[in-house]
Amino acid sequence: MSAGQCTPCPSCPDQRYRSGCGGASEGVCLNVTTCGSDEFQFRPPAPTSDRFCAPLTRCTTSEFEARQSTSSNDRVCLRMTTCDLEKYELHAPTATTDRQCTAVSTCNVTEFETETPNRQCKPVTTCTESEFETETPTSTTNRQCKPVTTCNVTELEIHAPTATTDRQCQSCSSSSFLNCADPSSRDAITINHICEVSRVENCCCDEFSSLIRVSGDVNVHSDETILHFGTIREVGGNINGRGPSTSNRGSLQVVNFGQVTKVGENLDLRFNHITRLEFGTLAHVGGWLWLGLNDLTSIDFGNITYIGSSLGLRANVLASIDFGAIAHIGGNVYLNDNNLTSIEFGVITHIGGNLRVYNNPSLNLIDCHNLGSCLCRTNNTNPTNCQNRCTGIDWWQTDSCA
Repeated sequence: MSAGQCTPCPSCPDQRYRSGCGGASEGVCLNVTTCGSDEFQFRPPAPTSDRFCAPLTRCTTSEFEARQSTSSNDRVCLRMTTCDLEKYELHAPTATTDRQCTAVSTCNVTEFETETPNRQCKPVTTCTESEFETETPTSTTNRQCKPVTTCNVTELEIHAPTATTDRQCQSCSSSSFLNCADPSSRDAITINHICEVSRVENCCCDEFSSLIRVSGDVNVHSDETILHFGTIREVGGNINGRGPSTSNRGSLQVVNFGQVTKVGENLDLRFNHITRLEFGTLAHVGGWLWLGLNDLTSIDFGNITYIGSSLGLRANVLASIDFGAIAHIGGNVYLNDNNLTSIEFGVITHIGGNLRVYNNPSLNLIDCHNLGSCLCRTNNTNPTNCQNRCTGIDWWQTDSCA
């Protein structure tokens, strides 16, 4: 190159650049720098300058890679989203995706929150009639219920259960008798926690209906209008509630057997003014069941399946009768002198005595299902599947049944 004349720096081959060209020197060709795997090209090479590489940004544990790096671009890291108290993590973050949050469910007043990332709402448990609440529900806990304690046959209920308290029972003892007309006899039942007596006189009183068992007889006062057995479960002997006579009836109008399941002997409530009769859980009457000469317009035998002797319903005002679940009647069935128009024998398989249906003017037809030993009827009632006509005389009448 002549003095005072300038010429361009010579070009270098691909992937090389000229360094030191200028003045009197044409410089030399050097290899272009290659960026490493953890670098990117910050500035590209030129004919007279090398490539400049910069280190790739490293995302922290609280960041994710929003944009991937290229050979000439750095990666972009963004801070991960943090879910606030009213949101929960729907999708967890990854190295290249952000955390996704969504609104937490809101439980209503009849629900509680379960312990999961998303607030799961479940209905609060409702205690049944046979349960009581042991733990009150909160926004995050369910109501807890337990079965109500049942007092056994040797215990008395001293505190009834409530929605939040259990029944309290106390062991009880027995006594020879209860006389409802005697205050000292009544007081002894309460003071001594007596739940069983051998007999009851001049029924009824509160102490009677608080008993669990009467092993012998219950004798009802003729002035009593309501007979309620309360918590009594069994009467081992007779229930004597018969009025003084057919012309001088007793005062009974309402009878409720409550929890009684068994009467060991006879149940006699004749000669009263009973209009409402509830047998409740009563299933077994060991002797006769007498309800004649009352004011019953209907009767529901409920759970009764067994009557050991006769059934008497004469001289009421019954329009129809259905024997329901009764399967066995050991003696006669007295349905005479009512207003019957129909009789349904239901599931009865045995009647040990005769059927007496006379003096029911509107009873035009009876299907006996071959039950009973004979049928006592008046001529207006046409029999089907019945035994022969009875020929005896009722003890309270002068008219022959023939």
